[in-house]
Amino acid sequence: MAKDIKFNIKLPIDGKEQISVASANTKEFAKQLGSAYGSMDKLSRRTFTFNQFAESARNVSEV
Repeated sequence: MAKDIKFNIKLPIDGKEQISVASANTKEFAKQLGSAYGSMDKLSRRTFTFNQFAESARNVSEV
């Protein structure tokens, strides 16, 4: 039996707080969360590589 997770979301719309309810299947939620973590990891690695390249270029220009 699939389990659902319910979320209460508060959104300020036109200066008034609106409350919305959303639900997600736990398996689908876990899949999407894993995908988000994978994307964050990829971005982190690319940013780290870019920072290494920028630092190398700066070191070369200082010599």
